[in-house]
Amino acid sequence: PFRKRLLLAHQANSVYLSLGCPTRSQPEIKTVPGLPRILLAEDGPTAMTLAVGLFDHRNVELDVVTDGRSALETLAENPRAYALVILAYDLPEISGLDCIRFIRKMLARLPLLVLIETPGPERLQELAGLGISRGHILEKPATPESLAARVGKMMNI
Repeated sequence: PFRKRLLLAHQANSVYLSLGCPTRSQPEIKTVPGLPRILLAEDGPTAMTLAVGLFDHRNVELDVVTDGRSALETLAENPRAYALVILAYDLPEISGLDCIRFIRKMLARLPLLVLIETPGPERLQELAGLGISRGHILEKPATPESLAARVGKMMNI
């Protein structure tokens, strides 16, 4: 699976963008000290729109992956690096729901925001059983503004 790392940060009214495919032989992209770090796992074409739009409203560092396996691998590589995980309910390779189950077992205190297309009663009940409240669910299609507002509320930024 293709993994990419997206780092966007506002500093002195400028936006810095760095895209890369970290490998064992390639050094990690340096993080910006003091910025909250978010992992976004979304496979849809809106992932980059949401990611870039988030930085019009929030000063954060963001890693983007496009499937559930990459999300779990990224968290396993550095489990304490993230202040928030934004996770699509429907992801390829390993579903968002299975990712949530794993994260809840291994990193119980890590805040999760779930992006879901049709949050019907069954799905909401399923998520509630995993400790995901309605306030931690954002209905798709989400706008960059709605995502930024929810992230800001969840992270107090």
